Amino acid sequence: MTVPIVRQASGPDVIASVPYHLGFMPTNSLVVISLKPPRGRLGMISRFDLEPARQATNGGQVATQIASYIKAEGGTGAFVIRFVDTATLPARHDLAVSQMVKVLRRELDRIICWDVAGDAMTELDSETLTEVGPVHAVEELTGTRTAATMTSIGATYRSSRAELADLPKVEWSQACKAMRAETRARDARLEASPAQLTLWRQDKISLWHGWLERLVAAGETLDQIEVPPNLLGQLAALLEDSAGRDAVVIMLATGRDPGVGDLNPKLLSERVERAITGAIANPAYRTNERYAEVAPRLLRLMLAHQAKDRRGPGFAVMAWDAWWHSDGARAEVLARAAMGCSTAPLLAMIVLDLTNSGILPQVVRLGRAGKGGKARKAS
Repeated sequence: MTVPIVRQASGPDVIASVPYHLGFMPTNSLVVISLKPPRGRLGMISRFDLEPARQATNGGQVATQIASYIKAEGGTGAFVIRFVDTATLPARHDLAVSQMVKVLRRELDRIICWDVAGDAMTELDSETLTEVGPVHAVEELTGTRTAATMTSIGATYRSSRAELADLPKVEWSQACKAMRAETRARDARLEASPAQLTLWRQDKISLWHGWLERLVAAGETLDQIEVPPNLLGQLAALLEDSAGRDAVVIMLATGRDPGVGDLNPKLLSERVERAITGAIANPAYRTNERYAEVAPRLLRLMLAHQAKDRRGPGFAVMAWDAWWHSDGARAEVLARAAMGCSTAPLLAMIVLDLTNSGILPQVVRLGRAGKGGKARKAS
């Protein structure tokens, strides 16, 4: 779900928007949100674990990179918000905060700092990082304009990052139907001749494409669409096939069916590699958003109907889709969920390596744009 743009918002309004942007309520984190002219519109949001950011070398390097990303995006200021369970370590003594603010103050025109510790939140002076103004209760966030807007459109978020890999509850009888369909489809693939395998892939890819388009067409009635369990089982079987999985990845990246003539496993793998390279190397690249909302829903539903030890391919594709849209936290959690399954494909390790290295399409493109290119922000 898209988070509405916030303009000239108060500190509590901005803090209230953070979990909706991230998909979860951050803890022990440092969050930086760019401010863009002409009226302080919120731009790119970045989140970091506090412990790594407290290392002198890491913290300074990260702060410098974030400053360059913000400027490449056209930002002139930033919100810097620390989220901690308790304020045992004051913000002014927290190296993660002080390093970030020091660099951003040097590079940008306006820095606004807040500290959210336990059930209290306080604005900080951007020079001294000491408290200014009254202490607000975190429960006040529910009364902000942002919270009211998000509640009115039915937006929600997870209480922790780990919950990003949670799946919906389904009836056991429906899961059994899906698993039986998955077994039948898998057996048909394993017994197929080369010509039959091509037809098998074509059929299952058409199912994927057709249902993604159906969910897109549903619009606001998306949640009312019921996907048959036997279909979910067939979709799961396709993801177990490496060429089928690559075809789905290409479909999510481009918004198009890869085509019958492109079902060669080697060609599909090469197209995935080119898609990844293009997403992180081209400042003008624009991520396809056609399936941004419906694909995760279909994947989560499919995974919920699978046996736990067979969820690796589905979690890996979900992780890749999250990475593709520069959602690093979600991508990492889902990739780790995939790695915890016996059926984890190489795609999960690739996504985990990319997220651990801080390589996300949006921020890398912004960094390259800052060196002479013209950046276009991914939606």
